[in-house]
Amino acid sequence: MAISVEDRLTVLELAARYNQAFDYGDVEAWVETFTRDGVFADSVGFSVQGSEELRAFVGKAAQGDLASRHWNSSHVIEGQGDTATHSC
Repeated sequence: MAISVEDRLTVLELAARYNQAFDYGDVEAWVETFTRDGVFADSVGFSVQGSEELRAFVGKAAQGDLASRHWNSSHVIEGQGDTATHSC
């Protein structure tokens, strides 16, 4: 069964919380958008895994110039049951 509209809205809300927490340097709120073993990976091969590595990464990023902000569009959410993927 495909994911529900309610689940799709939940994923969009999570993406918004993730972006705003990162953009405003709210380390704990950003880490909370991941599971304890969650992974942040970028397109060039950098990755961190788990709450402590995520916290250290975003803590360091928050010390820099966060003048830019996320702007997302073209959301694609696909999934079945309890599993979903989101790209934008």
